[in-house]
Formats: sequence, C-alpha cells, structure tokens
Amino acid sequence: MLARPTSDLGRLVLFVGPFVVYGFAELAVIILVAQAIGWWTLLAMAVTAVIGIYLMQREGRKALDTVMDVTRTGHLPRGDMSKTALSMMGAVLLVVPGFLSDILGFSLVFPFTQPFIRSAISWWAARAMRRSNVAWNGTIEGEVVVTDQSDPSHPVIEGTIIEPDPGWRPVDPTRDDESPQ
Repeated sequence: MLARPTSDLGRLVLFVGPFVVYGFAELAVIILVAQAIGWWTLLAMAVTAVIGIYLMQREGRKALDTVMDVTRTGHLPRGDMSKTALSMMGAVLLVVPGFLSDILGFSLVFPFTQPFIRSAISWWAARAMRRSNVAWNGTIEGEVVVTDQSDPSHPVIEGTIIEPDPGWRPVDPTRDDESPQ
C-alpha cells in the first residue's frame, strides 16, 4: 500500500504526474507510428477525430432524447444512460489527438467491449466502497412533505415503515458464495 503524501508538492506530483507520463507516452507512440507510416499518421489522427466528432453528435442527440423522454414520461431509462455515457467518453477520447487515447476511445465505443468496461467500473467502485467502509444500510434519507392529496399530479404513495434488521449486512457482489462476511 502506498503512503499518502503529506506535503502539497507530493499531492501536486500525484495529481499532475500521471498526465505528464501519459503525454510523453502518447508522444512516443505518435513518433513510432510516424516513423513506420510517415505522413499517413496525420491522416489517421484526423480520421479518428472526425469519427469522434460524429459520435459525439450522435450520442449527444441520444442523451438529449433520453432527457426529453424522462421529462415527458417521468421514468428513468434502464441501462441506456451508461451506454451513452461510455460512448460519449469514448468519442471525446477519439477527438483527443494520439493513438493511446484512440485505443481507449474505441474500446469505450464498441458495443462488444462496453459490458466488460461497465463490469470493470462496477468492480472497481465496489472495491473502493468496501475499502472506505461505505455501505448502504437500506435507509433513504428524506423528509415528509404534506401536500394536497386531491392533486392528481402529485400522487400519494401508501407504504409501511419497516425498521431495519440490526444484523443486516449488504451483499458483496464480488463474492460468489452466500456465506457471512
């Protein structure tokens, strides 16, 4: 486990360092490709940028249509937003000049790689939450708002308040067995 830097300089290096390393790696790959195929390198980067711009427009329209559907119907879509978000991030990476960003961008855009990436993100988020001891105990915080019950645009939802079981623990999605944790 890495020690956390206590100085501002250490935090700055941890924040800026990966971007600097990525920039040099991207530049090195561009130089290697240019040595191999010459000026076609520029054409290849321009083509991926045009593809990225097209995908950004298409996915932006999809996202706008989804938002319009949500405002019209009041129901959230199932799974469409994650696909749209991954495709939009991939499109942005395709516009960024460089071949490493293009590889990552295409992996985010292709439908056959998206499920793998979504599961990897879910695994990483679950692991990060487990490390920081973040768990949902089944409680939704909120407040009671009394409204006019005769207004059909604000329906009243009947329900029962159930006290949580003190021994209840969230299920770990990364474990296959159902044994206690």
